[in-house]
Amino acid sequence: MVQVMDVSPETRVELERMVRSSVLPHRKVVRATALSELADGRSGRSTPKLLRTYPNMVAAWRDRFL
Repeated sequence: MVQVMDVSPETRVELERMVRSSVLPHRKVVRATALSELADGRSGRSTPKLLRTYPNMVAAWRDRFL
């Protein structure tokens, strides 16, 4: 079962701004992309595959964000 993260509209705007940023460090852009994908309903297993990172990293980012 996919657990969709509840994200406020303000937070979603901030995440999207970070995803599109060309001046933030790459790791922050990847983290924002992962959180944005999870908020859109992508699963915790497919998000790491999309971003080519480890599932435990995405889970840690999600847990830290919540």
